[in-house]
Order: sequence, then structure tokens, then C-alpha cells
Amino acid sequence: MVNWHGLRPDGSLADGSDDSDHWIWSEGCPVDISALDGGRRIILLDDAPYPMQHTAARRYPGMRAELGAFETLSVAEVRAWLTRIADALPGRVPN
Repeated sequence: MVNWHGLRPDGSLADGSDDSDHWIWSEGCPVDISALDGGRRIILLDDAPYPMQHTAARRYPGMRAELGAFETLSVAEVRAWLTRIADALPGRVPN
């Protein structure tokens, strides 16, 4: 799991543990997921650099857990999101 600012200019994510500064650690907190412009929190998924396990236990008693796929993005929508993310990267001049 990688924060949106871990996206490289070429649209890829770092290989292995090359760029762990952008990782979202499974033992972290929801606030560790960085917000993009309008406050939307985005997680980019990549292959894990090493074997991992995740438990499905509730970690925050006051927060109701929910995970679901609400929609499937088309290829065009994915490209649009990746462009939006790339344009927001530090030091990047928007298209």
C-alpha cells in the first residue's frame, strides 16, 4: 500500500523497499493515508516487497470498519486519476 505521492513521474511505483517513505504501514493509523487536493484519501496498491499477513481484527473501538469495492474504474478513468495524481506531485508542473 503506497500513498499517492509515491507515484513516480513515469506512472510507476518504486520497486521493493527502494522508497518506503511513501508506504502505508499496515500497523499505522488511517491518518497515515495522505489526502489529495479535495481531501480524498488514495491508496495505490502494489506487490508486497516481502511476505505479509494482515489480520481482520478491529483496531480502533470507536471506528466502524468497512472495506468494499464500490465501483470498477475503466482504463480511461484510471489514466485520468493517475494524471491527476502526477500533476499534484511536488515539483511537478500540471499539464
